[in-house]
Amino acid sequence: MIASFTNYIRLSQLYELVLFNCTFSDITDDRSNDRITLLFNIVTVNLEQQGSFLLDSLTITNTSLSLLTLSSFYGNTDTQKVIRFSNIYMSDTVYITRNNFITFGPLLSTQNVSVSMNELDFRDLEFTNIANIIDVNMQLPNPLIIDSCRFINITGGYINLRALSTASGASPAAVEMTNVTVLDSDFKFSTFFVLRQFCQLSVRNCTLNRNSGYFRGTIASILGKDSYATFNNCRMNNNNGIVGGLFYVTTRSSIEVVNSTLFSNYAVEAAIGYVGNQGRIILDTCEIYRNKAVTVALLEIVDSTSESSIVNSRIYSNTMVQKEVTLKEVEDPTICIDLCFASNGFISFLRVNQSVLDTQVRNTN
Repeated sequence: MIASFTNYIRLSQLYELVLFNCTFSDITDDRSNDRITLLFNIVTVNLEQQGSFLLDSLTITNTSLSLLTLSSFYGNTDTQKVIRFSNIYMSDTVYITRNNFITFGPLLSTQNVSVSMNELDFRDLEFTNIANIIDVNMQLPNPLIIDSCRFINITGGYINLRALSTASGASPAAVEMTNVTVLDSDFKFSTFFVLRQFCQLSVRNCTLNRNSGYFRGTIASILGKDSYATFNNCRMNNNNGIVGGLFYVTTRSSIEVVNSTLFSNYAVEAAIGYVGNQGRIILDTCEIYRNKAVTVALLEIVDSTSESSIVNSRIYSNTMVQKEVTLKEVEDPTICIDLCFASNGFISFLRVNQSVLDTQVRNTN
């Protein structure tokens, strides 16, 4: 079915909704419609009356509409208002627009609202133009909670955090994720997490394996000031990047990685991370081994007076690789040396842009 409308379901001034056990399939955007086409457009949630706002057990296949937006709240609440999206399975879809798949905001509120998503399963999704899987443009007293989620074989999509206001007293744009699996994905010229100014990200118990990105890092990039990300009890292996294989940090922001294992990751420059312009990275109680890079084995820190550190960690068997070996591997797909788990897109990028392998260590003196 071709969707020639703007909103499949439009919800406004509701204080209670339960949508349970529904399946959507084979719905395609009408490309003559220049507005974003949504399955669920949640315009306003009324906070002044008690009631739950739940979307539960949704299966969505071969449907290129954006899933949902949550735009605003109405009124005040004396008790916590719960908005929950649970058991959402999304698969087998190609998106050819830059529209966000899920959008929270723009929304700035001091009301006691809890927004959560749990048991998300997104797999085999292709964003032909880089777009947000989840765009968080929302500042509430409580962080957005995302629990038990899987992102498998995603091409071109990422999670974006950005703040509306940095005024004193405002809460940051905040996300807490637990029990995350990110596997066999190609983020193209982005990373899985992108943080702009005044954002906070907490990720616990995550597995991030065999992902690729050919720009800044693969797992997380912090591109705005006064932002902070922490990864705790995570396993990151066989990821492939260009500058900063896993992390990219800049502009008075920081990443902390605690009690985690980082092994067999590859980058042209700095297999673990690149830190610049007053950025900071902390690695605490980590095991770091068998990572590979053409230039700068693990970390590159440039133009920063903030203190980065590696403490209480085991670091061994990390190696520098020769440009010629990488070139041989990208030219002959039957060779498996350093890029066995890189995406086809990453291999193609290196094949076409061989000059990136000539990167030299920068000298700021």
